[in-house]
Amino acid sequence: MELSGRIRLDGNKVKALRAQQCLSREMFSSKSQKMGCYLSISTLKRAESSNKIYFRTAQDIASILKVSLDDLQIKERPPSEQSHNKSPLSRSEQLHRAATTFTRVKSEGKGTVIYIQGEAGIGKSSFILNLTEFTQNAGFLNFRLPIYDDITNRKKSSKI
Repeated sequence: MELSGRIRLDGNKVKALRAQQCLSREMFSSKSQKMGCYLSISTLKRAESSNKIYFRTAQDIASILKVSLDDLQIKERPPSEQSHNKSPLSRSEQLHRAATTFTRVKSEGKGTVIYIQGEAGIGKSSFILNLTEFTQNAGFLNFRLPIYDDITNRKKSSKI
């Protein structure tokens, strides 16, 4: 997945699975509304054309088709990773790297910053909760600080 939070689905698989369930595009859209997803026909056409769609939308399509998102997703590597011949990190590898960073901070006594960014719905909060659990178990103090939304200036609660 790229930084914009968009991914490509295998359009032929999406079409085939939709056909197996005897769903026209209109029926698929109606079924999505009943499930609370509200996917338009044009969104389904984008997915079936293997154009990039939002991660959350892809999750909804997989849910409606009753398959895993991994079964539908086209695996792409960003150009930066292609040149270095690296594959994307799994969630457990990301957590391991962050935990290793905290362990190094504790042993060296030097601070660091871990920057977490991404589109809504990709699991940033879950990642932070897992990382917070690790830091508590490792003896770090954890504080809950208010975070203000730059747009609305509303106070949000976050654990650091």
